[in-house]
Amino acid sequence: MNGFILKLNGEVFAGAMDGCSTITITGKNNTFRLEFGGMDKLAHSCVWCTKTLEAGDRLSIKYTDIDESEISAFAEFIDVVDEFKLLESYHRMKQELMDEGLI
Repeated sequence: MNGFILKLNGEVFAGAMDGCSTITITGKNNTFRLEFGGMDKLAHSCVWCTKTLEAGDRLSIKYTDIDESEISAFAEFIDVVDEFKLLESYHRMKQELMDEGLI
């Protein structure tokens, strides 16, 4: 499977997902954050690495073929589908109550 190998100050993270993979650097109030994660085709989201960057940090990214055994353990795993289903149920039930004049 194709994916990314991310090296940050010698620490190595490997990630690949049948869906999408992202490497994002955000900056706010002079704080820079690195997040390396992905989402599969069922909207299950994971994060392999999340770090605060410091001046002088060394970062390299390589796009390559990755064996599943090389993929880093998830730092975080989120089942986004369940949240969407819950929100859909809320809106459907709210509309039913509004249609019946109860709210």
